[in-house]
Amino acid sequence: MDDDEAYFGHLNNAVTLLRHNDLEAALDTCTKAAAIHEDGPEALCILGLVVFQMGDAGRAIALLERAHAHDPNCSDYANALAVMYGKLGKLAEGVYYGKLAVALKPHPRLNELIPQEFRDYSSALETAAPSPHYVNAFVQFQSRRFDLAVELCHRELRINERHAPCYHLLGRSLAALGHYDQAIDALHTAIHLDRANVTALVDLGESLLHLGRFDEARVCHRRAIAMEPGSVDVHARALAASAYLPATGGRTLAAGGWALRESALVGVEPVDRSNLEPGPDKAKIRIGYISNEFYGTPDTHFVDAVLKFHDRARFEIYGYQQNAFSDLSTTRFQSYADQWREIYDIDDDTAAMIIAGDGVDI
Repeated sequence: MDDDEAYFGHLNNAVTLLRHNDLEAALDTCTKAAAIHEDGPEALCILGLVVFQMGDAGRAIALLERAHAHDPNCSDYANALAVMYGKLGKLAEGVYYGKLAVALKPHPRLNELIPQEFRDYSSALETAAPSPHYVNAFVQFQSRRFDLAVELCHRELRINERHAPCYHLLGRSLAALGHYDQAIDALHTAIHLDRANVTALVDLGESLLHLGRFDEARVCHRRAIAMEPGSVDVHARALAASAYLPATGGRTLAAGGWALRESALVGVEPVDRSNLEPGPDKAKIRIGYISNEFYGTPDTHFVDAVLKFHDRARFEIYGYQQNAFSDLSTTRFQSYADQWREIYDIDDDTAAMIIAGDGVDI
């Protein structure tokens, strides 16, 4: 058997395995074909189909575009690209390759080999849907599976290289893994694509802080505050970061934070808690703590000490957990509380009703 026959024999077997959804075996068979004709466009094409079925649309499109570049007169590569783009809802690209395919000639051996679903652009439009990678990456991030979040972000960006929220999520995931240099690159791109993303600017400042680039971090936080001077969240995060700056680094930020606090309290009557006593139906004063970081973080020991050393004879402790992820620190916090509520999957109004129903005093 000559090389060409062996080459197309492997590709035929790969397509058979693809039809039976044995994708790992199909991948191996494509590799055998590629070993015979390195960078052969037919092998790139079939490999792209397999990879697409495995869920990596970005890599699949890159493989098909390489095949198309090798043989720009072949309609099969253009058709497959039209279908892939169509299924992803990227209609402009799909229409381009769909029209192009009409003017090209089919491959003499590949045309009947490619499954029908990768040759029918009209059907692809009927099943068009946005890529799920970004949504799945966000789910993995919230579950603190940061390595999977990074992988899914990269898959999304191979499809949509200008997806600003995805670059932001990628930066946050890389920072959570301690890869601050890479996080900075991703966050810079997110800010370049969306100049109004103040949160990405604060995240960038925090990553710069971890690398000891204090002046740049301070600039990021000041810019964020200037962009949203009335945001308590931005001020709070900038102030928290300023605690790690050199001795005088956070004074200006702190002054701004206190000024914001004072302006927010204009018209609010102060509450005298010096003689606070429990209500007539309660034996103890109820204190509620609400947080989206009731898990192991660099600041965990501060929260731990607060919850652990309350005077149990006078106070009853309620915890309101807004983070979906839990770890050993979460379990420890729960053990310090008299009552614990998980409220990460409910809206603000419902959460307010639950807290009011608990009769929390503070």
